[in-house]
Amino acid sequence: REEYFDCLHENNYKLTPKRRAVIDLLLHERKFFSANDIWIQLKNEFKELRLLTVYRILQQFYKINIVSAITTDNRESNYFHCLKPDDEHHYHFICTKCKSRKALSLL
Repeated sequence: REEYFDCLHENNYKLTPKRRAVIDLLLHERKFFSANDIWIQLKNEFKELRLLTVYRILQQFYKINIVSAITTDNRESNYFHCLKPDDEHHYHFICTKCKSRKALSLL
């Protein structure tokens, strides 16, 4: 978790409570999230949180490689944190019903 906080700092982003909450959610759940999914999860904790803010946070995280993203058939971007090292090429199996994912190695 701290490495992601450090990554924010190294890229001149402040570790705000909202950014911390998004990181914690992505690390805790092993599934893909749309911006709307994250907004729904966090809006009770952050009454002033807007969906656009979540989109911006996710785009920032994507830009600095904190999250990866896929686009679904309905053109919705879904974001996730991958536990595999960046240099280990692999694919993900995705359940379209529950949005769970599993990393698959190419061995």
